[in-house]
Amino acid sequence: MIDGLEQKLGSDSHDLEGWMRLIRARRISNNPEKAKASLALAEGIFKDEPKSLEVLDNLANELGIK
Repeated sequence: MIDGLEQKLGSDSHDLEGWMRLIRARRISNNPEKAKASLALAEGIFKDEPKSLEVLDNLANELGIK
């Protein structure tokens, strides 16, 4: 499931909800390092969208990966 979601998102998808699902799934599956890596990718993709970055930051704080 996680790998399929990652493939769907690729490295430039602007699917914020998809990125959030991937980050959450990686954290829940006890893989915080991969969750952090996915967060960093998403932050790069949404770097010019302050509201999206705020959502990602809130998620990171909620999951304890910031």
